[in-house]
Amino acid sequence: MQMLKSHLLAFSALLPVAALSMPVHAEYTGPTAEGDHTLAQILANPVDDQPVTLSGYLVKKLSYETYVFSDGTDEIQVELEQEDFPPQPFDENTQILIMGEVEVDHDKPVQIEIERLTIK
Repeated sequence: MQMLKSHLLAFSALLPVAALSMPVHAEYTGPTAEGDHTLAQILANPVDDQPVTLSGYLVKKLSYETYVFSDGTDEIQVELEQEDFPPQPFDENTQILIMGEVEVDHDKPVQIEIERLTIK
């Protein structure tokens, strides 16, 4: 009985380590069904709630959850909530991929609400 308890204790101590060492699932990184849009296309013809995927940089923080995103040609304000940040730190020189929706409010500039941000 004592041997069984020691085996159970050893197993329960190793279980969290095994769970943390399991591989993380990869994700699909190819073209999306919505197609890839350019920032120029979005700014020229913004469609509310249009899903978009863009590659570029967060170049400036304007307020708590509002940033400026640039694709190297144009800029747009984006809303990025704290829980949508990737686990690793990044800065204005780090290329990122954002997935989100266009937000059109006639009293404010066109924005993108980021639903997912990954570092390229």
